[in-house]
Order: sequence, then C-alpha cells, then structure tokens
Amino acid sequence: MLPPGRVLHVRGCCLNAGATVSAFPLDRDNGWRPDLQALEAAVTPNTRLIAVTNPNNPVGTILTEDEMDAVITAARRVGAWILADEVYRGTEREAPEVTNSFWGRGYHRVVCTGSLSKAFGLPGLRCGWVVAPPHLLQAAWRRHEYATISTSMLSMHLAEAALQPSMRDSLLARNKALIKGGYERLAAWAEASGGLFSVHPPQATALGFVRYHGVPATSLQVAEALRVEASVLVGAGSHFGVEDHLRITHGVQPAMLDEALHRISAVAARMAV
Repeated sequence: MLPPGRVLHVRGCCLNAGATVSAFPLDRDNGWRPDLQALEAAVTPNTRLIAVTNPNNPVGTILTEDEMDAVITAARRVGAWILADEVYRGTEREAPEVTNSFWGRGYHRVVCTGSLSKAFGLPGLRCGWVVAPPHLLQAAWRRHEYATISTSMLSMHLAEAALQPSMRDSLLARNKALIKGGYERLAAWAEASGGLFSVHPPQATALGFVRYHGVPATSLQVAEALRVEASVLVGAGSHFGVEDHLRITHGVQPAMLDEALHRISAVAARMAV
C-alpha cells in the first residue's frame, strides 16, 4: 500500500480477506515522495498486490516515470498485481499533460480504475471504469452484479455526453480553473495564518492536505469541531493515517471557499494553545 490516501479502503478489504498488509509510504519530510527503499523491503515473494493512488489523494503527489517504473519492477520481480487508482488523472494543477497511466507500460498484471467523479466534477452520476486484462474484467463484472446490476439510464446517458471530446475538454478545463484558483486562495490563507496552518503544494487534485500547528487536539477532534461549530466539512488526517492534518477541498467557487476558510481559522484559533 502507498499511504496516505484512498488505499486505506483497499487495506480494509485485504485485512478482511485475511491478508497481511505492508506499506511504502509517501515521505512527508521529502515533499511527499514515495519511499522506494521501503517498497523494496515490503515486496516479498508472498506479495500478491501493490496498491497505489496516482495522483495521490490527499497530498496530490504525481509519481514520476522512475517511481512508476520502480513499482512495476517490484511487482514483476514477484509476479504481483498492481491496483492503480487513477481517478484524479486530469486534475493536474500545473502540468499541461494528463498524468501517465500504469496501463500500457509493458507489464500486464495491472488493474486501473477511473471515474467521472473527480476530474470531470460529476460525482452524482456514480459512473466509472476499470481497465484490466479481459479475463479479469469478466470476473470483476460477475462480482459487481452481486451488488449493482447497473447505474441509472439517465446517469449512463449523461456520462456518454460528458465523454464526448468537446464536452470532455470543457469539463476538464472548468475543473482545472477551479483547482488552480482555489489552491492560490488556500495557499494565501495558510501564509497569512501566522503559523497556524501550512500546506505543501499539491501537483494535482482539488485538495489541500493542510497541517495545523499549536492546536492540542487530534485531527478528528478538529474536524468534528469544524462540523459542529462552523458547519464546515473537512477530512480528518487520521482517516488517511497522518495526524495534525486536515484535507480541505479548494476546487469550489471562490466565495464559498473564502467563507469556509474564514470559519476554519476562527475555530482553530479558539482551539489553539
């Protein structure tokens, strides 16, 4: 697993199946880059799956070509599958090109997942996709039918419309504009907080993984105080395996973001030492 991030729900599924789970984390002290030495140590002949999120949620790290190759090399060494959550492809904040996929890199034990929820900004459609070898797709489809036969006809129709080339480009451009502008506002807010908040610039996603300082409370306690006192919903860092952090969505309309940040500041200042 590559924590912090959405791989935690994969971790839960693996533990429920009786598997042993190891981690090669993103290193906060190294700009949230992956610890490749930990990867080498974690992958053994018993490893069956390597799960990554690229771009990462919540810190926005995009794996480099060398880092992706290191994951593939480790998987090939023991014949493990790679599960790549690529739902944030298309949310790059600065890079003009879309993040490269783990699919099509010469290693065939790969499963990639995507969705209309993030880069396209259409979570209500509940539509996504899996890219994998044909035999695995058929097996996944059969298991999927135990829970959901299909999404609604309206959702499928709107999803097809969203993926038409002209509409696709329009949706991606709109969300990228919100992401770029939102992060600028978030960074300026953290800079002006007097040391109460700091944030490492994410390479992608509409998320800021904001660190708070001088607040003697767990991230879950801070998140709950924000929900109850300020009617602001954030992600607690502990839900991603990292304390003293809050996941804040900044890819929203400016007025909404500014008001939310103002409320966060007020609650955090009250809780600070």
